[in-house]
Amino acid sequence: IKVLVTTREGLQVPGEAIIQLEGLARPTAEDITSLLQQQPPRQTGEWVMSMTNQDALAQQAPSLQIFFHCLQRQTPGIAFQATCLQNVIQICHLVEGNPLAIELAAGLSSHYSWGEIADRLQRNLDILSTAQRGRAQRHRSMTTVLEASWQLLAPSEQATLVGLSVFAGEAHLLAERV
Repeated sequence: IKVLVTTREGLQVPGEAIIQLEGLARPTAEDITSLLQQQPPRQTGEWVMSMTNQDALAQQAPSLQIFFHCLQRQTPGIAFQATCLQNVIQICHLVEGNPLAIELAAGLSSHYSWGEIADRLQRNLDILSTAQRGRAQRHRSMTTVLEASWQLLAPSEQATLVGLSVFAGEAHLLAERV
């Protein structure tokens, strides 16, 4: 009998194999350069990524695949200027490829520019939230997700993490002052 169990912590049973999950792969600078060279600028001098190139880049970087998929649901046929694509890639890197964070960031496109989303993410994760009705309450913001994970820790584990922190107080307050 083989059993696959997913948990936030090890079960401590014989034969257990722990696989640490990380964020989705993000595109590299070389990926971008390669795609920019494949398509010439339009007459206006602005390079716009075709859907074909979006698909090629998304296959190399699953984080962009999720991002593009979310955007296609909101705005079918959307295309990116090179500067916008750089910001989208920065967003994927800032959220470390976290699928929920990528979906929440993509959902902000009707309210903010890609540059504004990236700038705000550098200061604080609180921007990653939605009031979308079809989404579970615990998945409506990254702050809620992180708070729920924090509550799963034993008090001694929480104290250890607090002791390991570099800054006293709340980090988002420090980040906003910078």
